[in-house]
Amino acid sequence: MTVSSCRKDKDIQKITEEEPPIEKIKLERTVAVSVEGFVFGNNAEPLANAKVTAGNTEVYTNDHGFFSLTDVLVPDIAGAVTVSHENYFTTAAAFAVDQERPVSLSIRLAPNTIAGSFNTGNGGIVTLENGSKLIFAPNSVVKKTGGAYSGEVQVAMTFVDPAETESYMQEEPGNRTGLNKKGILQYTESYGMVGAELRGADGELLQVAPGSKVQINIPVSPDWSQQAPAQAGLWSLDEEFGLWQEEGVLVKNGNMYTGEVTHFSFWQAAQGTDLVSFKALIVDESNTPIGGAGVSINYAGSLNSAAAGYGRADNDGFVTGYIPANRTLSLRVGGGWAICADGEVVKTFTTSGQDIDLGTLTGSVSRWMMTLEGTLLNCENNPVQQGYIYTYGKGFYHKIPVVNGTFSFSGLVCDQSSVYVVGVDETNNQQSDPFQFTASPGTKELELQACAAPATTYLTFSVDGEEIFNKEESNHQLQIAGIYTFPPNGTSGSTNTLVCDQNWKPVEGLYFVFAGLNVPGQIHTVEEIFLEGNNNRLITQTPIPINITSYGKTGGFIEGNFEGVMYDWTDGVTGTTPRQVSCSFKIRRII
Repeated sequence: MTVSSCRKDKDIQKITEEEPPIEKIKLERTVAVSVEGFVFGNNAEPLANAKVTAGNTEVYTNDHGFFSLTDVLVPDIAGAVTVSHENYFTTAAAFAVDQERPVSLSIRLAPNTIAGSFNTGNGGIVTLENGSKLIFAPNSVVKKTGGAYSGEVQVAMTFVDPAETESYMQEEPGNRTGLNKKGILQYTESYGMVGAELRGADGELLQVAPGSKVQINIPVSPDWSQQAPAQAGLWSLDEEFGLWQEEGVLVKNGNMYTGEVTHFSFWQAAQGTDLVSFKALIVDESNTPIGGAGVSINYAGSLNSAAAGYGRADNDGFVTGYIPANRTLSLRVGGGWAICADGEVVKTFTTSGQDIDLGTLTGSVSRWMMTLEGTLLNCENNPVQQGYIYTYGKGFYHKIPVVNGTFSFSGLVCDQSSVYVVGVDETNNQQSDPFQFTASPGTKELELQACAAPATTYLTFSVDGEEIFNKEESNHQLQIAGIYTFPPNGTSGSTNTLVCDQNWKPVEGLYFVFAGLNVPGQIHTVEEIFLEGNNNRLITQTPIPINITSYGKTGGFIEGNFEGVMYDWTDGVTGTTPRQVSCSFKIRRII
């Protein structure tokens, strides 16, 4: 199922086997739509400065992981946004196109953790614990730009298991629809997905060499081994259009599908089948639309049976998308991150070859409903006239408008996880301190004041009195820097904090890590500064103390400064001339 948070009053056109394969023409025929949503990471943390692209337009998420695209051109048959962020796999989130309503998306990125490495001259094998495997022949890798490459190849790799219903709904790239070899739009029933990314020793992107192939092994869940066919289609994710493209055949040997690939993104073992479109309005027991509700469609059976798809209702409770034809399915309603453990089945139905309107569906969800309401004042204690409340945390990502200083929103929560709330005064470019509470059903009344600090970040760095780096950003929709706070490294309470410029592009900007507790004070130190990549840096002989004047909670600010003596370090060679350095920063904490 491809679920979009929007309503479509006319049927979504689809292609069947009897119609000519005209999908390429449809992808070139575009319409203007508006899309907004949240991007978050593996632990439900908001990802600031993720690049979101649709057509020829790109924006970056703000410090709350939120993005908004207005009147962007996308293909009328299948809209999509491409999302990328350093340290995560690039993905595409697709949606059914609706020119009448903005589309609302929640997008989770998978970390591109290095699974193994090899030398280009020798080739190599990279394997995950579940048996997912890539086998590289010698000299089978080149630079993504096309140039020759020799040296270490680092392989990031991940597996997405469709048998694990909840994690699959969170991690699935693309949108389950794809073009088969005939160019016909189909629904893909997946048996497993593998994502991979190749990088060189200096972080440059690599790709399979022209004329070379890499063997790929995609495991099948033991629960599905008997029903998985002897052969399955080999489909790759088109990151621009959000569609899967059928490129080859996989052969099943035991619990493993094996084939060959010529490039890397996400690959899946899947069977293409006919599809239909559906739409529905989700309401609660009092007939009130359930905004942001998680909607899951499963093949009929237990909750842990194969998921046919997952998405979120928009703020008005509408959902629409593609589902497989000629199947018996169950629609469930739960929270915004995933379906609650005892998710409410609101409809069981059987599809045919025709599009289906499920009408208004009522979910008995009051036991999961949480209402946030309250006031937002500015620094003069007057109601904020133009602003928003951002909420983020597992299952509760929302942007809530503030009207005359007040706000009210009801949504579903599945468990008692932490939720952060930040009030933003857009007129005066101010925000409140992040307020953290434990999500639970019922009404939560809040009184917020957007006066904690100007929503402006900066990062400056000077060497021998010459300013070589200076960035400042006051637009609340785009912060130029981010903070990553790594978990304790073995010392009780110890923390490493990464300070970096926009999108964390080490090869283009400045970044450094400082050690110490996540509290203000002079107990923090820095030992090296990276300039335009890992091979160009400044290092210390003795760690330099940093004065941290504030260390905010997630969504707040980390502010500090330092000065001291460092030495040039280029391509492994340390200079002998002492360099006087100074740095000041005010960066938003995003984890």
